This record gives sequence, structure tokens and C-alpha cells, in this order.
Amino acid sequence: MTAHLGSVPLFGTAFSAPCRKDRKKAAKPEPGSVPFWNRIGAFHTLIPLRLISFAFYGLIAFALPAQWVWQPQFHTDNRLRDLRLLPDGRGMAIGDGNVLLCTINGGETWTGTGSAAPDLTTASLVGSSIYFGNREGGIFVLENPGTCLSDLVAIATPALSNLTDLHMVSDSEGYAAANGSIRFSNNAWSSSTAVVNLNCPSDAEALWFLNQDLGFAVTQSGRIARIRQESGTFFCETVASTDQALHNLHFFDGQYGFAVGELGTVLATADSGQTWQDRSIPVSDDLTAVFATGPLTIHAAGDQLYRSTDGGIGWEMQNKPSPMTQADALWFIDANNGWVAGANGFLGYTGNAGGSGLVLSAQHSEQASNEWSFGPNPATHQIHLWSASPQPTIWSLQNSMGIRVKHGVWMGSTVVGLDGLPAGLYWLKAGNWPAKPLVIQRSQGSAP
Repeated sequence: MTAHLGSVPLFGTAFSAPCRKDRKKAAKPEPGSVPFWNRIGAFHTLIPLRLISFAFYGLIAFALPAQWVWQPQFHTDNRLRDLRLLPDGRGMAIGDGNVLLCTINGGETWTGTGSAAPDLTTASLVGSSIYFGNREGGIFVLENPGTCLSDLVAIATPALSNLTDLHMVSDSEGYAAANGSIRFSNNAWSSSTAVVNLNCPSDAEALWFLNQDLGFAVTQSGRIARIRQESGTFFCETVASTDQALHNLHFFDGQYGFAVGELGTVLATADSGQTWQDRSIPVSDDLTAVFATGPLTIHAAGDQLYRSTDGGIGWEMQNKPSPMTQADALWFIDANNGWVAGANGFLGYTGNAGGSGLVLSAQHSEQASNEWSFGPNPATHQIHLWSASPQPTIWSLQNSMGIRVKHGVWMGSTVVGLDGLPAGLYWLKAGNWPAKPLVIQRSQGSAP
């Protein structure tokens, strides 16, 4: 019987935010060393299979409280660079040395095969088709993911080199970070004459496009560049910068996005990338993967796994499976079910958003949290404020730009109306206590 967590199989992998350049090279086996699967075979000759099975499933049962669990696959020890999973359970994982892993059952089992393309490094999902890119600048498509019955179809690509990321926004339009710049194609890279060189930025590592006309790139020099297309003309401008190299970024929707990099660097936007705030984790870890499952919920990974549930104000370090050393990719199919992939062929899975972990930073203390509270969050038309203080308390509501949009005084409990305020991230402050995040939501087509 195969163990499951929630509605997603325990043994599988999936989705990841694009993974970038080598930050920490995985150790290569010494020449003449015994392959991993041969070592497993030798191990079986020494210990009865029944005992191994008992120990194996016992370890899984013991690992469940750790929230993230190892999903062993015995096809490769090579570094896995990226992965994608479809809602129907079909998925792919790619990596160094022509590695292409396929699943048709949500990762319960994986088929290992070699691809015709060497060292695939990045993947982009459009509908049910997965596009891949490699360092040599090749771009490939697989229209029936998960089967591994046919190899990748090579697209007649232009002369791209040093390709670090690929983001397709449709079956025909896509962006690539290659040749020291961002390139755009509106015919699925089938003709080099149709590829536009944006000449910006020069050291992009990762891309994320909200649509065919607006996207962002993060760079090794610590910049976030915004790329806009208007009537066929491209504009590129730096909207944020940091002293640390940036490796990856991910947007939850068209409004909330997050970028990660060296020494725990995290930058966040709540206004479609117009402004970015520092939400760094107090660690020395180089973050190489990030995924947002909500406007306030962020998963980040490097040597460790991290999560924030308040937009990056507070962070916790989650338990990781012992085989994990360096993550290259993260992907979640919903708020709870997610996968991580990286060095030495590692694949990990969580069915409960990684669970709780060691608190690394927190904006407000438990005592402050108990002094006052509010709800609901997210909210639409109004929120309720509660306070344990016998004295009147001044409150204020600020938007993501730090501009005060509402304020007042309350004691005990009160109701604050939100009609007239646009959807977005706000900060609610009470007295001298630290501010708390509030998300205002609007249904599509409704007035603010």
C-alpha cells in the first residue's frame, strides 16, 4: 500500500519555481565509486528484505511529524534543477546529465529516462504543455507530460547561449534570459529573426511575467528589473536593488510577488512590482527557490526550508528531510501540497504546507498579540477590532505605501468599515504595538 498525505500521493514530486545557476555544486562521486543503486543491491544481500521493508516504512511513519518528507527515487543521483506537476498527476522533473523523470500518478512512481537535450535547467508550464530550456540555449516542448513515451520536441531555436531561465506566457509568446540579456519571441522561438533583444538587464538569473506585456527579472548584481511592452516597444527599468545577489522570484498573482537571494535576502511587493520592501530572513543561507501560495504565505529554500505566513514579517525554519542538502526548485499545487527538488537527485514533499517550525523572527510578541486582535483576515467590507486594554486605544490603517487611509479610537471592541478602499495589502496599527498585516479583497468586477 502506498502512503498518502491528504489528497496528494506521498511518493512524488512536482512543481518548482525556476531554478538558477549553481550556487553550491553537488559533490561528484569519486571515479570508480559504486553507483547508488548498486549499493542498495549490496545492502540487500546483507540484511533480509523483510527487515529492510519494516525499517523503511517505520522511518516514513516516524518522518511524518517532520512535515516535509523525502520522496526517494532510484533513477539518478544528479542534481534536479526544476519540476512541474499537472492537476491530473502527470509531471516531470529535470536535471543535470540529460536527466528527465516522469510521473503519471502524482509522484507515487517515477520513470527515469534520458532526454535528447543535455543538462535541462528550467521549465515553464503553459496549459498542459511543458517547455524546457538548457544552458546551451536549446528550447524544447513536451505536449504530453508524464508519459516519457516520446522524447522532447526540439523547437527550431535561435542562437541562444547561457540560458538561465525561460518563461512562456502562451504557446507562442515567451521570454528567455540568455546571452546576457532578456529575449522575447512571439512565434515560439521558431525563427531567429522574430526574437527581440531587450538589452536589459545584463545579468538576469530568473524571470516572472504576469502577462505578455509585464514582467520582472532578478539579477546577480541584486537588481529587480521591470520589463514592459507597449505597442511593440519594450521598456526596462530598475525598480529595486540590494547589496546581495538575487536568484529567484515568484508572484502569487498580479499583485503580490517575492524575490530571494544570498544571505537570506527576501524582497516583497504588494503593488504589482511598483515598490519592494525588505522581508529578509535572519540567516546566512543563500536562498535559491521561492513560491507564494497566498498574498501573505511564502515558502523559500536554500540549504534549509523556510515559511512566512504574514508577508515576510515573521519567518520560521521548517524541518527538512535528512537527505536534503541544497534546494533548487519549489512548487505548490495548492496551499498545502508542495514539492522541493535539488542536489543529489533529492525530491521532497509536504501535505500540510511544511508544518510549523523553529521561529526565526517575529514582528510582534505573543503578549502583544493577546493584547489586541482583529478579524476576519482577509476581509472585504469590514473588520472587528478587540482589545483587552481598559484604556482607549488609537488605531490606524496604512496602505502598502505607508499612507494612512483610516484611523480612529476604540475601547473593547469596534467595527471598521473597508468600503471604498482598493484591494491590496494594508497594515493595521494599534497604540504602541507593532503593526499587523491586513489583506483587503474585492470580487472581480465589484467596486472598491
